[in-house]
Amino acid sequence: MIEREAFLAGSEVMFPLKHFTCDSASLPIKFASIENIAQRYTASFEATAIRYALTNQNIMAIVVVKENDLTTNLTATADNQAFLPVQIPLSTRPNTSSTIPAPLRVQYCVRSHNFPKFIKSGIEIGKFMNMWAEEGEENLIHKSWRTNLSLTGEIPASVFGSTAIFSYTAECHKINNRVFVLLSLPDKQIKLFNGANP
Repeated sequence: MIEREAFLAGSEVMFPLKHFTCDSASLPIKFASIENIAQRYTASFEATAIRYALTNQNIMAIVVVKENDLTTNLTATADNQAFLPVQIPLSTRPNTSSTIPAPLRVQYCVRSHNFPKFIKSGIEIGKFMNMWAEEGEENLIHKSWRTNLSLTGEIPASVFGSTAIFSYTAECHKINNRVFVLLSLPDKQIKLFNGANP
């Protein structure tokens, strides 16, 4: 709680809300916009991305995905949260004793006020569009991580473990062996999104 308050106070000094939201609203919802704002405020991409998501008036979120380190237990993961600018609640990892763990997992998610679903940290991200499939179309996040390319397209909600049938508009950008994923939904999808079960 103290770390979160310190981060929010620091953000207000580094990114004054009135000016930051004006800058944010004047640009399209893209990572290029975040990079532009980061340069303007002489800030890191990650800190800018977090502030961007938390203050955005659109239906969007930023999910940070990393390699699924099979040797890291939940205690070590909790210790590592001290380095994050905001505290992210951990999810309980499912029993993988009889299954092969996915190659990637969610490190954390930061969402705008209008983004009604929360994507938990620790959720595993499989190679294919269908989380439980052993073959098929490669999902955008895994492809970006594997190829080091910035990619845009659609990502089904099922990639994040949801049973809801809809897709996000997504942009994936790999930085230092992590994939930053910008998710958005048009306003007309809000009713469908709110009515979907997680």
